[in-house]
Amino acid sequence: MSEELNLANLVKTKTANPPRLIVYGPEGVGKTTFASQAPDVFIMDIEGGLDGIEAYQQEAKTWDDVVAILQALKTQPHKFRFFALDSLDWLEDLIHAKVCQIHNVKTMDDFNYGKGFMYAMDYWMTFTKELDFLRDERRMGSILLAHDKIIRFNDPTGTSYDRHIVNLREKTSLPHIMEWADAVLFLKLKSVVTTEKNGFKESKKAHDAGGVHMYAKKTLSYDAKNRVMLSLPDEFPISRDNAWGDFISQIGKNKPTTQGE
Repeated sequence: MSEELNLANLVKTKTANPPRLIVYGPEGVGKTTFASQAPDVFIMDIEGGLDGIEAYQQEAKTWDDVVAILQALKTQPHKFRFFALDSLDWLEDLIHAKVCQIHNVKTMDDFNYGKGFMYAMDYWMTFTKELDFLRDERRMGSILLAHDKIIRFNDPTGTSYDRHIVNLREKTSLPHIMEWADAVLFLKLKSVVTTEKNGFKESKKAHDAGGVHMYAKKTLSYDAKNRVMLSLPDEFPISRDNAWGDFISQIGKNKPTTQGE
């Protein structure tokens, strides 16, 4: 800002940047299918889970491969509108391998006081800055896929319980990537639990209650969020054949006043 700011001249504006999405959930729920259906999407394949999916894709086996792909997307002419990554937890492995290589150690456990994971944060910040460049300069959105993991949350004010979170390190990379994203969307099969009696014994069984659903608001059971720019409902169904279209159709259906962020 080269000129002096005059607050009297400010007018209301609304930005319309491409979204930065994290989509996570258990194996086989349709995360990669969802990303592959985004318009004009380029997929960086770290996990090797794109067999049978037709998409513009490039494999990355090292952190240097990741950097080279992002550099190509930044500098070369193309018409891609979305960058997808499969997956974040496998990217974390590549980052850790690079940190160990640079510091000449075998594993992250060889660092004293967890310093290796702090070194890794420099790479995570580089990664998200590169994605922000693609958004700001090339108008590309991001779809970062991840697996889930179940942790035990010990609530000091109440009962402890299990919850689903993105499978990243909880004290370093996870909070960074969660804050960066415009939406963290949890995919899972919607189920209902019934109790069956057999004499004096009772057993609980889970049953499919409507296919795969996408969850966009944080609860005690899972992490999720979406910003006002998306205004998604708390929960909605996603079909395998039209997962991206089902997601797009829900944008704006939730009032901004009900959004958590």
